[in-house]
Amino acid sequence: MKVVLVGCGAVSEILYAKALRQLEQEALITTTAIVDPNPSRTAVVGVSLPGARQCATLDEALASGAIDLAIIAAPHKFHADQVVACLNASVAVLCEKPMAMTTAECDRMNEAAERSGRILAVGHFRRFFPSCQIIKTMIATGALGAVRSFRVLEGESYSWPAQSASFFKRQEAGGGVLIDAGAHTIDLLLWWLGDVAHLHYQDDAMGGVETNSVLRLTMTSGATGTVHLSRDWPLPNRYVIQCEHGWVTYICDEVDRIEWGFHDPAYVMATRVAAAPSFMECFVNQLRNVVAAMQGREPLGVSGVEARKTVALIEECYRTRTLLAMPWLEPAEVIRATRLAHV
Repeated sequence: MKVVLVGCGAVSEILYAKALRQLEQEALITTTAIVDPNPSRTAVVGVSLPGARQCATLDEALASGAIDLAIIAAPHKFHADQVVACLNASVAVLCEKPMAMTTAECDRMNEAAERSGRILAVGHFRRFFPSCQIIKTMIATGALGAVRSFRVLEGESYSWPAQSASFFKRQEAGGGVLIDAGAHTIDLLLWWLGDVAHLHYQDDAMGGVETNSVLRLTMTSGATGTVHLSRDWPLPNRYVIQCEHGWVTYICDEVDRIEWGFHDPAYVMATRVAAAPSFMECFVNQLRNVVAAMQGREPLGVSGVEARKTVALIEECYRTRTLLAMPWLEPAEVIRATRLAHV
């Protein structure tokens, strides 16, 4: 299977290049081209994928023909156009999260996938963590009873080695922490808990992208919860889900371990998955799933239709956003901040 990698930023250098190299060693795929307008970036990623042509544009890569799968890892604003171009060329796609910046873009992408008959997958790879899969099963089977409430605290001082300023420009990224790291958070909550009935959203964006956000959700099941996300505030990085008979905790990026217990404090335990894959292996498993789905051997893990739900929720947050309370501001500063926030 011939693969092209589009976008040679940090996620490609740190994750995709290694994953593709491993699948090449397993003789599952061949990386035929890597694409980025910055030749220094294709050179860096090309060290891990020496057999791939280094192209400046997607059109250049597609012109060579005989491509089976494109991985779109470019800045958010390019996702929709690049995905549609690949699907129109009868090339299957794995698109990095977020799928797009708006539901209108998602719809255009999904329509192109339906027309072409090719797969459109989206990179919400936390679904491939055994820890997240166990929680999905516990909730679905009612092992601890119905979900009553949840609290998510996810954040750190921003440390991702971004290779461009696109993450910090609303027109290019679509937003800040919510649409970036929060896309993983929202995807897990919707996957575990189902649809949202009501939301209330606040952030600290004042004309730019948000660094901190607070989202209060009521699910159609009746469960309620709060999500705190931050790019500058170290948070516990834990999801705690309270159920009728007990609770379960996911620790961010721990792929092989959850904590859970009954409300009786005598029963608190941790479960570790024996012989679980590593974080990197889980990321590789996402690509393995896409290849297997293209070959008709497995159902697709995360489709464009499913990923649209995350974008829709984020879009609704931004549409209804209010300014996050910042009590350290003087009254005149609050007035100025509110004007800048356009709320």
